Amino acid sequence: MTPARLAALLALAETREARALAELEAAATEDRRLAAELADLAATYARDMAGGVAAEDLASIGRRLVWAEARATAVRAERARLAPRLAAARAAAAEGVGKRRALESLADDARRAARRAAEAREERDAPPRRA
Repeated sequence: MTPARLAALLALAETREARALAELEAAATEDRRLAAELADLAATYARDMAGGVAAEDLASIGRRLVWAEARATAVRAERARLAPRLAAARAAAAEGVGKRRALESLADDARRAARRAAEAREERDAPPRRA
């Protein structure tokens, strides 16, 4: 395959790799956001109990904890739905990086082979040396 054809394929692979990495970053960002929300929800009880708690506060604290647990369940379900997308994005990104690296290697090899062929042609076609 010619260096020009490999360069065209490399440009396509780089575009696909960039798209795959962007999709991975979007999924990972969403996963990090959900993880942070879970951590915040888990700290709800500690925040509520941090100050002095009066007997009249217990009902509102209980309602908030029930809400926090319900929200945490929803967030965990959302993360579970996101997990396959995140795994697929990781796999696609790894594949994209691998393809780009392989094509870069092939393109480098093709350029070196073309350069060696040109040098051999120049040497072959050069006028003979005079003694």
